Amino acid sequence: MNRHPRLLAGLLVTGLLCQGCQPSPPPRLLLFTKTAGFRHSSIATGKAAILKLGAEHGFLIDNTEDANRITEDSLRNYAAVIFLHTTGPMLERRQQVD
Repeated sequence: MNRHPRLLAGLLVTGLLCQGCQPSPPPRLLLFTKTAGFRHSSIATGKAAILKLGAEHGFLIDNTEDANRITEDSLRNYAAVIFLHTTGPMLERRQQVD
């Protein structure tokens, strides 16, 4: 019975200490599906599967076919880039280095 007040006090202190704590935002991924040649018919299915995985596991997905989003500044916003069935030359040399 004596443990309950201590437990309550411990939880209260923990709660007070964490009031200023901000949960970290979910990871954000960039899904890139641009094609400059053959276009795989499975891109739509793959995109849907990746979006579903993101929703189920708590990460955010931005989808684009705009190669201009592949810049050093833009990529700072993402934990990872997924190249889904991309084909052909779609990135400039500077983008490949970034």
